[in-house]
Amino acid sequence: MSFATHQRIDPAPYLALVHDRFGLPLRLFDSYDLYRATSQTLYLVPNNLPVEPPPLFAGFAFLRDQTRYCKLTTAAAIAYAPHATRNVARLDPKQARAFLDRETFAFAPDATCSGTGFMLVQHGALPLGLAFYSAERGTLRSLFPKAWSGVQHASIVMNAG
Repeated sequence: MSFATHQRIDPAPYLALVHDRFGLPLRLFDSYDLYRATSQTLYLVPNNLPVEPPPLFAGFAFLRDQTRYCKLTTAAAIAYAPHATRNVARLDPKQARAFLDRETFAFAPDATCSGTGFMLVQHGALPLGLAFYSAERGTLRSLFPKAWSGVQHASIVMNAG
């Protein structure tokens, strides 16, 4: 993300959304600023970067906010899933395989699920990404990246703790 063309934005409303949905502690983001990189994507950028010379690129895509439900990027979902206390889909090996194969499958969430919306996905202690839970249908739709879906994943699923 180029600092020359993007401006820092107030992170409070966006971090409140992430905290409310996933229970992520706000302190996790104390050393970061948010920048709007596109009309839909916010970047998380360390706030201790040197002023001179100005960095040309830093941070990573964090949140897409121009959808019905704010959506963490896959990178953010993987990075922050271990800290989440709500809306985490903890998958068994069969479900993890279905998730990695980009499938939609029947899913019964635990009591921390607040209803329809995005869920962080884990198998054991291994964060896998993001999925969309439909309370009406009782299904979890994998949002595992297409570009990653051809990766051999059996050993990942079988060895995760």
